[in-house]
Amino acid sequence: MREETLIAFYIWAGEAAPLIEEANLTKEDYRDAEYGEGVDEVFRDRFSNTSSDNTN
Repeated sequence: MREETLIAFYIWAGEAAPLIEEANLTKEDYRDAEYGEGVDEVFRDRFSNTSSDNTN
């Protein structure tokens, strides 16, 4: 594997880790609470600001 590819992977993994953790916490909150809306809406509401920030 080329060194540049490996470095790029580590950068991607470092950026993805906090988002994955936030998604896991959101899922945990969803399981602990009674939501009238489905999990899709919960994730959309929780991550709508995050995804728009990452489009740049």
